[in-house]
Amino acid sequence: MFLADTSVKRPVFATMVIAALIIFGYISMGRMGINQMPEIDFPVVTITTMLFGADPETVETEVTDVIEEAVNSIDGVKELNSTSSEGISSIVIEFELEKAVDVAVQDVRDK
Repeated sequence: MFLADTSVKRPVFATMVIAALIIFGYISMGRMGINQMPEIDFPVVTITTMLFGADPETVETEVTDVIEEAVNSIDGVKELNSTSSEGISSIVIEFELEKAVDVAVQDVRDK
């Protein structure tokens, strides 16, 4: 009730307070150091291999499973997805955000 009574009795004062709040808010917004869109490199590595003329079951047992077992032992693996189709094996490895992309790629190459 205090705010409503003051606004009715002294409209110029209420208008000046609102104008001051808007101006200070606008100035403060310009000085904020928060980055709304930070630069993030998601550490995701994709391995694609080809075995020409092989059916999906052969690709899965001879290529995909072997690579998955080797890569699964790397530190910081968050998620591992694989797809085996006729002649092609695709494995997508997602690492934790703390892991650098260059280090993740080198670890996958080493395995």
